[in-house]
Amino acid sequence: MPSNRNATMNPSGNPPRRFRYLELLTLVLLLATVGASAFKFKSSVLDLDLGWHLTTGDWILAHAAVPHTGLFTWTASDHPWAAYSWGYEILLSLAHARFGIVGIGVFGVLLTLAVAYAIYWMARRLSGNFWMACLIAVFACAAFLLALNRRPVFFSMILFCVTLALLMEGRRAGREKLLYWLPLVFLLWANLHIQFVYGLFAVGLLLGVSVLENLLKLLKWQPSWLQFSNVRVLPLLIVFAACLLATCIGPRLNRSTNH
Repeated sequence: MPSNRNATMNPSGNPPRRFRYLELLTLVLLLATVGASAFKFKSSVLDLDLGWHLTTGDWILAHAAVPHTGLFTWTASDHPWAAYSWGYEILLSLAHARFGIVGIGVFGVLLTLAVAYAIYWMARRLSGNFWMACLIAVFACAAFLLALNRRPVFFSMILFCVTLALLMEGRRAGREKLLYWLPLVFLLWANLHIQFVYGLFAVGLLLGVSVLENLLKLLKWQPSWLQFSNVRVLPLLIVFAACLLATCIGPRLNRSTNH
């Protein structure tokens, strides 16, 4: 006799339409709550770092270049300085130029929503459970997201979630083609925030684990409690090298890795 869980599934293995509508409504309510809270706290416009981020974006747009010295200091204007979040600063400047202070607030709210959705999306892909993914997103938002100022690090949160999802799903299912998206992710990430190095560490860690697993296979030691990766070492090595090269593409070249 089929279980109650199976009885609520249609022949394709997906939940009935009424449950999909319930999931969609839950996700919309979650994001609406996060967006309203972010707008209420006004963290985007009260951030003490807002001024120099905005001024840097204005300077980049005005000069069609990225500064490499501390332009906005009195004592170190000729010292090297890497504008490692220049992509974020251009977006911030454009939002302010088009909509004023309201544009900055809306930009911050959209960033907050993007982080919340990225956490949900990662958890949903890795767990396969909608309610678990929502619960993780709720805890993340309550624990730290709404308390943070809307800075370039939000892009790092988004892209780290994307990186982890691609790595873990590719490793688990042996879907190497998912990993081919990673160089594009790092091309964006390296021009938005310097914490792309954390993502490179995650890719390098998976590569190291895969190499170790292959050594264990050569030694014919494969314990049943250890789940081996289905990703081959050579494609992963190529992806890792491509990710490293992608971080060097941009107006700063390799200055971000030397910061």
